[in-house]
Parts: sequence; C-alpha cells; structure tokens
Amino acid sequence: MTDHWKQMREAVKRDRRTTRDGAEVRKSAELVTDRKKPSYQRVAHHWDEVIGRWADSRYEPPLSGDADVFGLSVHVVPAFFEQYRDGSHDVVLTYFNAEPLAESTVNDVLRVVSFAIQGRSFIPTLVDLGRGKVYREISETLDDVDDRLARLSGLFQRSWAA
Repeated sequence: MTDHWKQMREAVKRDRRTTRDGAEVRKSAELVTDRKKPSYQRVAHHWDEVIGRWADSRYEPPLSGDADVFGLSVHVVPAFFEQYRDGSHDVVLTYFNAEPLAESTVNDVLRVVSFAIQGRSFIPTLVDLGRGKVYREISETLDDVDDRLARLSGLFQRSWAA
C-alpha cells in the first residue's frame, strides 16, 4: 500500500519553509501520476486559498508532543508552526482527503492537539485542504468533547487489551 498524500504533505512543508507562495504545492500537483493529479490539483487550489492567512507570520519548525487522552497516549506531529508578531503560533495539522470531516472529528483533533502542545500561545489549527477550510476553534463545549474523547479512549484501550 502506498501513501497517496506523501508528496503533497512534503510539498506543503517545503512551501512553508521556502517560497511561502504556493509554488511547491502547485509543482507537486503537476509532477504526480495521472491517477493522483485531480486530487492533488484540488488540494493545490485550496492551498492557494488559505496561505494568505500566514502572510504576517513566519515559519517555525514544528515541535511534536505527546497527549494523554484520558489514559491513551497519542503522539502529535504537526505539519508546521507559524509564529505571529504577538508571539502566538498556529500549530498546523493538514487534512487532504475529499471526504468531509465531521464537526466532532474537527473538535476532537483540535482538543488532542491542545493536550499535546500546551500553552496559551499555541493555537491548534486544522487545515482541511479538501475544502479550503481552516479550523481554530472548538464548536462544542469542552466537557462534551472531553466526554467523547474519554469514551473513545476507553473503547480503544478495552479493544486493544482484548
């Protein structure tokens, strides 16, 4: 099995580190196989729509972190960090697939990132490049998200132990 999005993930990281103008992502969309080309071109189009949000920030190499999600250890590896003049950072994870993310999934991801990369200056940021959407805020109460994560963690731990 191959990783369909590997080249695009690497292009996104290169783009943030270097030209910051989308060129690396557009080039990746042109250089892939014909089978990958439609999905890569869709992502490149949406990348061009979202990169302007970081015009006044600068790239920083991402730090990974481990989250304790109610007894389950989750290793979080962001795609990149963007630091703003005020010292705050977008801690960016990317999603490429055409299937939309459920609102609860977006909230769960943002919450787990906040457990792994802690501090008020670190803002979990999920970029859905299938649709050109950027998520930075949890749309449910933290209690509801935490209850769901605790249930999921428990289910996973019980099934893993079986």
